[in-house]
Amino acid sequence: MQTVKFRNLTLTVHHTTYADPQNPCLQLLDEDGGPYAIASVNVDQVLLPGMVAIKTWSENAGLYEALVDAKIISPKIAEIPCGFVSAAVCQLIT
Repeated sequence: MQTVKFRNLTLTVHHTTYADPQNPCLQLLDEDGGPYAIASVNVDQVLLPGMVAIKTWSENAGLYEALVDAKIISPKIAEIPCGFVSAAVCQLIT
């Protein structure tokens, strides 16, 4: 079970996929197993195997760094535009 420390909480990382396209989705669950946040964002294009797009803006500010520190994802490899912002494309570390 992978965990990440974020805003003084220990969150469990749940791996799943989006419906279309079927890119990886990282859900974060609180200590009671309830939903806390979705760290990833689905983009229009299919990502390469093992890659994930991470939402780095708004309520997710600081989450990218926490995931890198916890060795859940690699540092940013590329960026993908998402409207007026860009998602960080990272390698999933298992």
